[in-house]
Amino acid sequence: MEATVRSCRAFFKDLNAVADHIHKVAYWEKESDKVSTRLQRAVFSRDDIRLSHKMHLRFFVKQIDRIADDAEDVTDRLNVYVIKRML
Repeated sequence: MEATVRSCRAFFKDLNAVADHIHKVAYWEKESDKVSTRLQRAVFSRDDIRLSHKMHLRFFVKQIDRIADDAEDVTDRLNVYVIKRML
């Protein structure tokens, strides 16, 4: 999220710095995908947790991963705005 906020702020101050922040957001989104996959696998591989609790934990992991996806969507739109503004 921090890189998303920084990229939005850079949009108004320094258009050249926006690309660096957008790359950071993309990197962290990929990392969050990896972590969420590992976490879901770890939860479902445990035998001491009931299936209903596993499903609940999976829901929370997906919601957190969705935040990262939304941040990437914002920076994708911001990238388009940067291109339009440079024209």
